[in-house]
Amino acid sequence: TIMRSAIADLTVFRKRGTAYGIFNVVYGLGFLAGSSVMGLLYDILGAAGVALCVIVLEAAAFVLFLRLNARAKSYRISQQRLRTLRAPGARGSSHKN
Repeated sequence: TIMRSAIADLTVFRKRGTAYGIFNVVYGLGFLAGSSVMGLLYDILGAAGVALCVIVLEAAAFVLFLRLNARAKSYRISQQRLRTLRAPGARGSSHKN
């Protein structure tokens, strides 16, 4: 998966096995916790309640994604402007060719 390939890119070779182990433990515990919560919600609210909870959580995640994406886009634009200003020969640069 993409997450596993990201681990390979982020860790040094000799620590890669440890990183994969930590990733799998955290992923498994998250899966266990999520499944337990969904089972509890199903017992309390029934299928319609679980569906409503999932819809609300997905909508909240989508809004969060849009906000973070906009923030990342403005950050990338500001970083590009900063690199342009620092480049030799750029406007305002005191570097002469």
